[in-house]
Amino acid sequence: MDLHNYPAAIAQVQCKLLIANQEIEKISQALSGICNQFELQVAFDSKLKNEQQRKAKKAEFIRTSGDYEQLSRQLADKTYNRDILLIQLEQFKNEFAVDGDARPKTLQALGL
Repeated sequence: MDLHNYPAAIAQVQCKLLIANQEIEKISQALSGICNQFELQVAFDSKLKNEQQRKAKKAEFIRTSGDYEQLSRQLADKTYNRDILLIQLEQFKNEFAVDGDARPKTLQALGL
């Protein structure tokens, strides 16, 4: 890649990272919502006499929840893809830095 193409490539990966982080946050919030719903169900179940029973029931809800399983897989996939983007970003930054003092001062000021 030519030196002048690196800033655009770096910016493009950073935009993809932003989107990936937003998707991860959205999925994490959905998972938290499901867990909170399970906790409410367990908390108000009068058949459950102690904390061990409540934990076991919550684990059962999680294990049998298709939504929770699907969101967990999505979260793992999105996290993996984000990590690949982070590696790609570092590679671009390092390749750009290897080209020596030709780095524009604006990129140096941004820490890139």
